[in-house]
Amino acid sequence: MNSLAAPPVARAVWRRFARARALVILAVLCVLLALPAAALGAGTGLLVTFAARVCPNYTDITANRARNDIQESLRDLGADTPYQPGQAMDPAVEAEHQPNCAPLPGWTFTLGTGYKTRAVSGPWGSLSIVTGPFAGAPVTQDSTALLDTVGRPTGQSIAGATTVELTQAQAQAAARPNSLWVQGGTPSDPILNEPHPGEYGFGALRCAIDDLNGDNVEWVGFPTGTTHVFCFAYYVQPPPTSGTIIIRKQIQAPAGTAESFSFRGNLSFNGDGMFTLPIASGQTSAQQTFIRGQTRPGEPPWTAQEIIPPNWRLSGLTCTSQTGASHSVVSLATASLATTLAPADTVTCTYTDEFVPPPGGLLIRKITLGATGHFGFSVAPASGGAPFSASATTIEEGLAADAVPGPLSLPAGSYSLTESSPHSHAGRWSLTAVSCNGHTLAPAEPIKVSISSGAATVCTLTNTFEPLGAITLAKITRGSTATTGFVISPTFGEQGQIHQSATTTHEGVPANASGDPSHHLVLGRYVIQETTPEPVGSGQWVLSAVQCNGHYLPFASGQATVTLTTGSPSQHCVFTNTHLTAPLPPLPPGPDEADLSVSKRARQAAVILGSSVDYVLTVQNHGPGTAQDVVVVDQPSGPATLVFAHPSQGSCSHTLPIRCLLGQIAPGGRAVIAIRMTPHAVGPFTNGVVGGAATPDPSYAGDKAFTTVHVKPPGSGSHPHFPSFTG
Repeated sequence: MNSLAAPPVARAVWRRFARARALVILAVLCVLLALPAAALGAGTGLLVTFAARVCPNYTDITANRARNDIQESLRDLGADTPYQPGQAMDPAVEAEHQPNCAPLPGWTFTLGTGYKTRAVSGPWGSLSIVTGPFAGAPVTQDSTALLDTVGRPTGQSIAGATTVELTQAQAQAAARPNSLWVQGGTPSDPILNEPHPGEYGFGALRCAIDDLNGDNVEWVGFPTGTTHVFCFAYYVQPPPTSGTIIIRKQIQAPAGTAESFSFRGNLSFNGDGMFTLPIASGQTSAQQTFIRGQTRPGEPPWTAQEIIPPNWRLSGLTCTSQTGASHSVVSLATASLATTLAPADTVTCTYTDEFVPPPGGLLIRKITLGATGHFGFSVAPASGGAPFSASATTIEEGLAADAVPGPLSLPAGSYSLTESSPHSHAGRWSLTAVSCNGHTLAPAEPIKVSISSGAATVCTLTNTFEPLGAITLAKITRGSTATTGFVISPTFGEQGQIHQSATTTHEGVPANASGDPSHHLVLGRYVIQETTPEPVGSGQWVLSAVQCNGHYLPFASGQATVTLTTGSPSQHCVFTNTHLTAPLPPLPPGPDEADLSVSKRARQAAVILGSSVDYVLTVQNHGPGTAQDVVVVDQPSGPATLVFAHPSQGSCSHTLPIRCLLGQIAPGGRAVIAIRMTPHAVGPFTNGVVGGAATPDPSYAGDKAFTTVHVKPPGSGSHPHFPSFTG
C-alpha cells in the first residue's frame, strides 16, 4: 500500500514529450516499455488508473461521502470519507485511510454508457452494474507505473492496478457527468464469483470525482486541467453470505389516513441510522428491503426500533424466517427487534399500528417537508364569535407534531381553520396536503371543518418548504469549441450532486448548461467542479476565468465555490476555457497540491482624474507542489483604460478585465505583473484580482486581493509623483 499508481502514457502524451530533452525522452520511453500494451488507447490523452484492494473487514474501508441505504456492502463501513465534494480520488489518501487493505491484482473493471441499480444478485448480495459495456475490460496488474494528474511518470509505482487510455467514444462520454460509468467485475459477474467462488464481498467503489453513493457503479469525469484520474474498488475477504430482512408496516386506521413511520437501528446504513416507511392516503402498508450479511459468531444482531407517532399504538410485532434458520427477538413494549440472520434466509418483520383518535374536540397535527418550523392556527366559528388559537412546532421532517393546546374542545358546528407559516428569506412554505379524519381535502385556506358532538376530529396539515436559491451555469470557450461537464455539490447537510453540461458552438459565445435542475436550492455553500472540455485535440484546455454574478472568483483544478445567501440567493456563473496549442511543459516530480497566494498594491494612494495608477501584482506558490496553468484576472470597479500589463512570465491580455496566463510556478516561486491603468471617474477606485490554477489547492478560495485608490477631481491638489515603472 506504500506504492502508488498509474500506467501508460498514450501516444498523445508521447507527442508532448517528443520535443523535450533527450534525457526526458529516454525516461518516458523506459516507462512506456514497462507498461502493458492493453493500456494504450486511441490518442485521447485521457488516462484512468483502476486499482483493486482486498480488506479483512468492512470497517477497514472508509465510507463514500453519502452514508445511506444505496450502499451495497453487506455490513456498514468504517470511518467517514476523508474527501471533500468535488475532490478527485488520490492514491496517497486511499493508502493512508485504508492501511489494512492489500493490493488485488487480476481484478476486472468494466466501463459502460449507463447503469442498472441492484441488477445482479447472489450469495454475495445484490449489486449494480453498467449497461452498454465497452470492449476491452481493464484488469489490474501486479504493479504499474504511477502517473501524476496530467499523465506524467512520477518514478513511483502502485500495486494491484492498471492504467488505460480512454477511446474517443469514452472520452466524449467523460466530458458529461453521469455519462461514462464504471463497475467492478463484469455485468454478469460483478464480484467475479465464477473464477473466485465465495472469496470476495463488495465493499466500496469510488472513481475520479464521483465518491457519493456506495454502490457498485460510479461515473468517470476529469477535473479541468487534469488528464489522469483514479478509480479504487474495495472488497472483503472472506465475505459473509447475504440474507434479506424486510421491515413491513401495516396500519389499522380510518380510510384515507396518511402517516410516516420512522425507525432507527443498525439495519440502516443512513448516517443517523434512521429510515422511514411512509403510508400514503388510500394505502394500508409499506415496506423496505435490506440485503445484509449473515450474522456470524461474535457479530451483533441486526436491529430496528419504531418511533411511534402520536395518536398511534403498536398493536403487533412479528418476525418470520423463510427457512427457519434465523432467530429474532421482538419487544412490543419497546417497539424493537433484533435478528440473527442466517445465510440465504429471508426474514419478514411486520409492525402493525392502530390509530387511536383523541377523546374529543379538534386535534390539529402539522407535518413539514423540506424544513421544520413553528406554525400558528386560528379556528373561527362559522356562526361568528372569537376564534380559538393553537400552535405546533415540527422538530423532524415528515414527523407529525400535535398543536397545543390540543385537542381543542369546541361546540358542535362548522369552523374555518387557517394557519400562519414561519417567515424565511431562504424560501417559502406552501400548504400541500390536508386530511381530516382520513378524508383528503383541497390544500387551500380556509379549511372547512365540521365538529360533531362527542366526536373527535383530527386534521393533519402538511406544508412543504421551497428554497429559493439557484445556480445557473454557462460555458465560454476560446481557441476552439467543446463540450464541458459540471458537478454542483453542497458542502453541508445531506450530500448530493447536480450534473449539467454545456456545448459551445461558437468561440466567445456563452452556451448555457443543462441537465439536472439547479433551482430551489437550500441556501449555503456549493462547490462547482468543471470537467475537462472535450475534444482536447493536439493541445490543452486551460480554465482562464470563473465569473459569478459579474464577479471573478478564484479557482483550482477546475473548481470554484459559491455561497447562496438570503441577500444573494441566486448565482449565474460563467466558466471560460482557453485552448492552447503549445505542448505541456515538463512538471517537476513532487506533490500534486500547490498553495497560491495573490497580493496587490498600488504605488499611489491618490491620483488626479486623468492620471494613471501603477500596481504591482504578485502571485506566489508556497508549495508543496508546482502550480500548473496559473491564471490571474484583474477587474477594476469602475471605468478605466489599461495602459499596460507586463508579466514576469507568461502573457496578459491588452483589455479590461486583464487576464494573464502565467504557466507554471514552482514551490517557493513567484510571478510579478506590473500594471498601469487610468481611471475615468472621481471617487474610490477599487481593483480586485483573483488567481486560479489547474493544480489542486486546498486554500484556493482565498486567492484574491483588493486595493483602493482615491481619484480626486482636477484642481484639488498637485499631481502625484510617478516613480519609474516599466514592468
